[in-house]
Amino acid sequence: MKKSTAKRLTFTFLGLSLWGIVAAPGLADTEKEIIQQGIEAYHLGNYQKSRQIFSHERFAKAESGVLSHYAGRLAYLDGNFDQAEKLFKQAINKNPHNGAYFYWLAVTYAAQFRTVSFFSASSLADQFLEAAETAIRLEPNSIAAHYGLLQFYTYAPGIVGGSLKKARKRADIIFSLDDAAGNFALASIARYEEDYLSAEEFCRKALAIAPQKVRYHYLLALILSDQNKHAEAAKHFFRTSELEPDGPFERIQIWAALYYAGRTSAESGLFLAQGLSAIKKYSKRPLNHPDLPKQEWAEFRLASIYALQGRKDDAIKQMNQILTREIDRKLRKKIKSNLKKLKRS
Repeated sequence: MKKSTAKRLTFTFLGLSLWGIVAAPGLADTEKEIIQQGIEAYHLGNYQKSRQIFSHERFAKAESGVLSHYAGRLAYLDGNFDQAEKLFKQAINKNPHNGAYFYWLAVTYAAQFRTVSFFSASSLADQFLEAAETAIRLEPNSIAAHYGLLQFYTYAPGIVGGSLKKARKRADIIFSLDDAAGNFALASIARYEEDYLSAEEFCRKALAIAPQKVRYHYLLALILSDQNKHAEAAKHFFRTSELEPDGPFERIQIWAALYYAGRTSAESGLFLAQGLSAIKKYSKRPLNHPDLPKQEWAEFRLASIYALQGRKDDAIKQMNQILTREIDRKLRKKIKSNLKKLKRS
């Protein structure tokens, strides 16, 4: 996988996210039941149903941190980070003792690093650290919050607080809470340092302890892809897409795994039928989160697989359809180059 994809400054919490939240107080029993249905729909990945419930006008003026919190989660998943920040702050104002509320506010600040200027990064880093540290103070055993700090220390520039020494200390804390999560944390740091052999070793140790964890398979697939081990990387991307997620961040990883499985097939010529199926599933995803590759890139991977399968006409048709839309310059250049090769073949 290319470094531009593998080493973004942007970081996201990839740990556990299901902290206990009770239904909203101060509402009628019927309304509490409806809200509980919205929460359950959210955790089952039925975001459309959850949006319908939490956006209903009957709850517009409800004084409930739970409502603001889940509306914020949905805004986050839609990539509407300014709205998410506003909603999480509303939830905190209503209940300043809930660690999950601060955790998700920190998550949102982390996501905003992708759009801020260098001069704004320092202020945003301070806000992130304050929210993340408050989440840990309220929930000291939260692996998710500790891992979020580890990612910040790993990826953030030193000028705004990044420090590999602090990241390793955070990994020690995570190890004290959970061996698998500790190995996963060390794998993340080693990958950032491009020590892929160590990263792979740590990730395999994590998987040996917890073989059903989406994020462990996904990270291992990325590490293998970094080393151009295409066949094994594809297998772990496929495996990632088959597992049950712990929460919304792992759902994002599952959709991303489908894309990267297809991309690996398109670039290596391996597992073409499975890669084709993965890209088609990715194209039906219910989310358009900024961490997920854009649809036109998925369609380009689809066209590339068609070409490798000998379906030249389908590949040309697909690429020409993409060119009719507003797409980034890099993709347009890539498609035009591929079309020339296909037409000469």
